[in-house]
This record gives sequence, C-alpha cells and structure tokens, in this order.
Amino acid sequence: MCIRDRYMGLGDQELLKELNRIVKTNPDYPLPEGYRKVTDKQPTFQFVISPSLEGVIGEGKKVAMEVLDEIVGGAVAGLHIIESVVKHETRTKVCPDTVSYTHLRAHETSLHLVCRLLLEKKKKTK
Repeated sequence: MCIRDRYMGLGDQELLKELNRIVKTNPDYPLPEGYRKVTDKQPTFQFVISPSLEGVIGEGKKVAMEVLDEIVGGAVAGLHIIESVVKHETRTKVCPDTVSYTHLRAHETSLHLVCRLLLEKKKKTK
C-alpha cells in the first residue's frame, strides 16, 4: 500500500473531517501527504433593518419586523421584507489531492483489469 492510501483510506471522510476541524483552529497545521489546503470566500447572509429606518421606527416595531421577516422568509423561500447584508467569510478547508490515472492503475486488481480490458474491447468493436 502506498503512503497516500495509508493516510487517505481512498476517501477517508473521518480523517478529512478531523483535518478540517484542526485547520479551522490552526491554519498552519502541516497536512499529511495527499491533502492540500484550499481557501475560498463563503457568502453569509443576514437580514437586518436598514440603518436609515432604525431611527424612524421604535425598538418594538424593529423586533416585530424582524420576526415577521423570519416567518415570511420561512414560509416563502427566499422572500424577505427587510434588506439583506452579505458578508464574505474566508475559510480554509482541507481537500484530498487528485489522483492520477497512473496511480489508479497501480492499485488495479486482476478483476478490475479484466473488466477494463472487456470495456476497452467493447469500445473498439463499436
């Protein structure tokens, strides 16, 4: 078994979850071979009363509008009566590296080989 497969278990989801948990608290954590860090921006939406309206309406009406927005937004997906504020949160997550075709062929068993050869023969006859 190659070192990559020892770490990955060919898609070890538990290890991936654990690495993501660690990287969330320590972004400089060294990853095992076969994994890489990917940084992306994740949008987060928050629905709030416009600052220009906050001075005009009282606190009670503000709370009532926020509650009404939650009810309407839950009943009719995507419909909100107060404006949304979009913030982008930068996240670093761990992803397995891609595996080359050569690497996959290195793990091919005799059963896989027979299936692959039959499929290639079928393609040639068409």
